[in-house]
Amino acid sequence: MLGVLLLVGILAGIATPSLLGFLARAGARQDFTALQGLLQRTQQEAIRQSRTCRVILPANNSENAKVSSDCRVTEDVVLENVVIKYNNANSKAINFNYRGNTSPLRTIVLADTQSQYQRCLIISNGIGVIRKGVYVGDISGNVSASSCQTTG
Repeated sequence: MLGVLLLVGILAGIATPSLLGFLARAGARQDFTALQGLLQRTQQEAIRQSRTCRVILPANNSENAKVSSDCRVTEDVVLENVVIKYNNANSKAINFNYRGNTSPLRTIVLADTQSQYQRCLIISNGIGVIRKGVYVGDISGNVSASSCQTTG
């Protein structure tokens, strides 16, 4: 009986770090999906309403931040599990016009604070195509679209 308890304790000690990392990545994936959905719904709503709609980003390089849309397409997205970093930091707003277009090119990176999980969204200049990927660059400096490897 003592041997079984010892074996279970050893296995639990080995599995716990992997499980915690998995849970952290799952939370970061959930935040990423919510942000992508907010951007896409805001763009669609701008086209549907034939008006300009904005997504307001939080302060650059912030944790536990809130992202909102002035078109009220959904609830605000609270990014609880990640740090958000983006280019063109002097402008927190992403504007989608009545055609769904935007300017300038935006790169948004969400990085998990507990692991190396980094995902990126790129909103193209002009036509507003949103693509996602894995960010392979260093987020301590400026983020760049060239460091975002598209995943689909």
